[in-house]
Amino acid sequence: MDMNYKDLMCEVGGIWITDPYNLRYYTGFRGGEGFALITEKGSKVLITDSRYTEAAEKECYDGFIVEKFCAHRRLDHILK
Repeated sequence: MDMNYKDLMCEVGGIWITDPYNLRYYTGFRGGEGFALITEKGSKVLITDSRYTEAAEKECYDGFIVEKFCAHRRLDHILK
């Protein structure tokens, strides 16, 4: 089955992007370190560590929220 990312989002409720090339394509972020979540409801989050948050905020396409990675932090507040 050949699905584009919008079809996949409808099927599973969102997509999780970890590949650096896809990360740049979908978010605009060129740092290469991080991951993104795009949900069916329209939430767009880029998560990266503190070394890249400033660059990510400048490079990401409109609509993306940039979050600093923290192993003990939940993302429930973003996914509503």
